[in-house]
Amino acid sequence: GCGATQTAALCVGGTQPGSPDLHAITETWNGTSWTEVADLNTARKTLAAAGTTTSAIAFGGANDSDDTETWDGSSWTDAPNLGTGRYQLAGAGASGTAAIAFGGISGPTAKDEAEKWDGTSWTEVADVNSARQDLGGSGTQTAAIVFGGEPRTAIAESWDNSSWTEVSDLNTGRYGLGGNSIGTSTAALAVGGLVPNTPSTNVESWNGSSWTEITDINTTRSRMGSFGTSTAAIGGNGVSSGPSITMIAEQWDGSSWTEIADLNTGRT
Repeated sequence: GCGATQTAALCVGGTQPGSPDLHAITETWNGTSWTEVADLNTARKTLAAAGTTTSAIAFGGANDSDDTETWDGSSWTDAPNLGTGRYQLAGAGASGTAAIAFGGISGPTAKDEAEKWDGTSWTEVADVNSARQDLGGSGTQTAAIVFGGEPRTAIAESWDNSSWTEVSDLNTGRYGLGGNSIGTSTAALAVGGLVPNTPSTNVESWNGSSWTEITDINTTRSRMGSFGTSTAAIGGNGVSSGPSITMIAEQWDGSSWTEIADLNTGRT
């Protein structure tokens, strides 16, 4: 899970395919380089995260984890659990005290549950219309968009703080996207993913009414971390092909992707 801006971000947790080891590693990005900081209390993969480098939240993860931790800029603190433990979920939020979690999988079942975090506890809110896992999402606790997911779909839905509404589909249905935390409910990016089982370079931009294909990322991958805005973003790590993990990070300036400093630890 990753979150924040193009010049100040966190990347947390993960694993390497085929390895039983889960990571608690946290790295921060300062616009120039990645630095390892305090680990999560609970190592896990396929979790979600939201917030900033000084106020963030990490939640869920394999296997059906309901663990929640908050970040204050120097350390992680255990917080009240999600109502529904799950992994391959998505989330959005501007800080560690205001976030929303949606979708995911628990056991063999894709979930449609959505929960809001107010800094103290999680509360169930209206379900997304299409149950799915490995989806993308962007925005805030009160205005968000979710898109793609497995079973492989192009469906996108918007959240207005009371209900979910289907909006225009992605042009390319996919799952394992890197679109978490890039942008807002009306200006977002969907990056990479599996189409259907092959990592993709595809990038689409959302303008509040429709999706448009734009410049591809340079390295094919799925399940990468991502953060920023629709005109200034970063995507890093992920699975490039087969079991291959990449440490590559790329920066988006609104027109093209440029490789920047690698993360210290390759993971997905």
